[in-house]
Amino acid sequence: MGGQASSVEDVHVVVVGGGFGGIAVAQQLKSGGLCFTLIDMRDAFHHNVAALRASVQSGFARRTFIPYAETFGDSFVQGRVQRVDTDRQTVVLEGGREIQYSHLILCTGTDGTFPGKFNTVASYQTAVQTYEDFVKQVQAAGSVLVVGGGSTGVEMAAEIKTEYPDKKVVLTAGCLADNGALKVNDHLQVEGFSNVFAVGDCANVNEPKMAYHAGLHATVAVSNIINSLSGKELTSYRTGNVTMLLAMGRDDGVGQFNGLRLPRCLVALGKSRDLLLWKSWREMQQKQP
Repeated sequence: MGGQASSVEDVHVVVVGGGFGGIAVAQQLKSGGLCFTLIDMRDAFHHNVAALRASVQSGFARRTFIPYAETFGDSFVQGRVQRVDTDRQTVVLEGGREIQYSHLILCTGTDGTFPGKFNTVASYQTAVQTYEDFVKQVQAAGSVLVVGGGSTGVEMAAEIKTEYPDKKVVLTAGCLADNGALKVNDHLQVEGFSNVFAVGDCANVNEPKMAYHAGLHATVAVSNIINSLSGKELTSYRTGNVTMLLAMGRDDGVGQFNGLRLPRCLVALGKSRDLLLWKSWREMQQKQP
């Protein structure tokens, strides 16, 4: 299903969601000279890998938000997508604005609670202030209960304990719920459509949900749009060996690369100290404050 463009001039790719997958897609479309529109409900990319530190360290949050317009100009539109009309190949925003597409790439990620994620319609100034308000709550608390013993829960507990070593922190297990991910084939095409793709956390790919994987998805989705225009064989996505870095506060961390355990000092240097903020600012082609 879905009509295909016959040439590059006919292409207009709509990218829904400006997370790690979304900005990777947009940058590759921009570099390839393809017409596109990136849609997100915020006006700035959120480097949520560093969101937990922003919730305990005052002044850190502003480094985690990078304005879209400075990178993508008129190719960025702020708004919340209300629905997608696949028959008319149109994305409809709240308020009634419609944006036509020849190809659609869904990079909506998964929903999550604050402070790990900030999924709401807001300016980045509002988002930064929300984190600053949360910092004050943590500072005022006699003890903190972190619910959920996954990677996010462990990192949250470690951030609090590093910033406030005398504060009591209790970490308890939670459970995972079905996130309603979109079914995709090996080419990351959404089931039933040839011109709609899913990238990042919203795709039903059996692998850890990480920014690193979202970037790999982006390359496959954009390549397949280009391949479809020239009649080339579509590229398949294959999950490789798991690479994961887990920050344990500013000065410690654990991780593995291709199944090999990494030295803690290397993880601390590679991720924990700056939480990979440099990478997002570089990708957005902007200077970090």
